[in-house]
Amino acid sequence: MIFRLFFSTLKHGFTGFWRNRNTATSAIVSNSSVFVILGIITVLILSANNVTREMKSSVNQMQVFLKKDLNLEQKAEIDRKIRNRSEVESANFVSKEQGMLELKQKFGDDAYLLDSLAENPLQDKYIIKLKDISMADSLISAIKEMPEIDEANFHEELLRKIMKITDYIRIGGFTLVLVLLGISVVIISNTTKIAIASRKREINIMKYVGATNEYIKGPFVVEAMIIGALSAILAVLIIRLIYGVFYNSVSQDLFTLFTIYLVTPELLMKDISVIFASIGLGVGAIGSILSLRKHVRV
Repeated sequence: MIFRLFFSTLKHGFTGFWRNRNTATSAIVSNSSVFVILGIITVLILSANNVTREMKSSVNQMQVFLKKDLNLEQKAEIDRKIRNRSEVESANFVSKEQGMLELKQKFGDDAYLLDSLAENPLQDKYIIKLKDISMADSLISAIKEMPEIDEANFHEELLRKIMKITDYIRIGGFTLVLVLLGISVVIISNTTKIAIASRKREINIMKYVGATNEYIKGPFVVEAMIIGALSAILAVLIIRLIYGVFYNSVSQDLFTLFTIYLVTPELLMKDISVIFASIGLGVGAIGSILSLRKHVRV
């Protein structure tokens, strides 16, 4: 009996969706627009968190990049100079080959993307851990005078600014997320209200013959959840396209400048797809239930 009621509810829900397809399509387009904005905010929050986490882990570290084509004698000399500095607690040499292997490990299943590079763009480098962050300026001044050094990166002030911006993004982002979810609930609630109005006579007949509360309301909930799910799917496809273009445009420059990598589109979409599927179904259910409580009295 329960299974019959369940499948009957699903059937009537899909039938109602198709019967009300023009209104449903408008709701899907409207909801998808809201979800795309929601997705962009989510990507910003995730990317900001990732950048901050990467920079926090290296706040007391300095990366010193060597010039290309140094011979063994020059490399030995620069190694001695760096390790003898009083500001240095430890110095770890990372060849460009080792750097590429570590980068591939970070990329995980998407490491194959790096195989398409014509040549290894990385440089030999030292990762220097400072005894104290306050010693950074004196060490940078000394390192810049070493002819074997190409550049030295230490972004303490930048980190502080990024952390502050990240906090603003989180607070503003979560506020906008709540507002957008509210808008999405209202859209689906209004769509359900229209569907109820178009089937008022049918609902009254079901009431007259003694249909239960669940039997009448169930198909409307299913219909709204279909709208929410399709809105989420369309939004995910659009976000995948937008983020893919953004990733291809800035990821290499971001890594070159700050040794920070963005989450690949493939990995990001796995998380976004699950989140949006849940939100789409949840918003659909909540929006329809709110409308049904007000407009269907059984």
